[in-house]
Amino acid sequence: SKNRIFFGKEAAAAARKQCMGFMMKDSRICLMKFDLQGIRTKGELVYPCIKQVSNLDQIKISNVFQCSGLLLCVLEDMSRLLVWNPYLGQTRWIEPRNKFEVGDRYALGYGYDDKKNRNPKILRIFYEYGPNSSSRVSKLEIYDFSLNSWKVFDDVTPTDWDIWAHQRSVSLKGNAYFPAQKMIEKRRVGGFLICFDFTRESFGPLLPLPF
Repeated sequence: SKNRIFFGKEAAAAARKQCMGFMMKDSRICLMKFDLQGIRTKGELVYPCIKQVSNLDQIKISNVFQCSGLLLCVLEDMSRLLVWNPYLGQTRWIEPRNKFEVGDRYALGYGYDDKKNRNPKILRIFYEYGPNSSSRVSKLEIYDFSLNSWKVFDDVTPTDWDIWAHQRSVSLKGNAYFPAQKMIEKRRVGGFLICFDFTRESFGPLLPLPF
């Protein structure tokens, strides 16, 4: 029956036959579920069930970042950020320290305090220009969930690398990774990643891609 509720071993078996995730559609977050029951051959198609998340249908979202079950939603009007825990149904609005900009880059991750407690954090990378708009200064802000506040790092402009423009970050084991370029005699050479460590709150060395 489609209305059965599974427990124990039955629940684990049912979960293996389903694939659930989230997707963006028309500036809204949608729940997408693949039901793999009955699929036996490679030629059979699986049609997803896509439903808009009702408790987020009042806002338009331009970008989403995921880390360990949390979703960071960037609003189209750049007024605020929204962090959503879909499993607990909890949301938290994040207000800007000053204002958010269209060219900002974000990452969601977590660090550890002195007692090894996990603490979610948001990284925001933004730029400020001099009076003649010829010099660009990179700056960082980190939102600490345990403090409910932003921490600012004034000038973190790298001299030997740069993050690819308009590229998203991805999170792995609490840290964020960005596609990056190495600066060699004013030339930009691609094929690298740069990792941001949320515990140390700093970038690591350039990581060459294995291809």
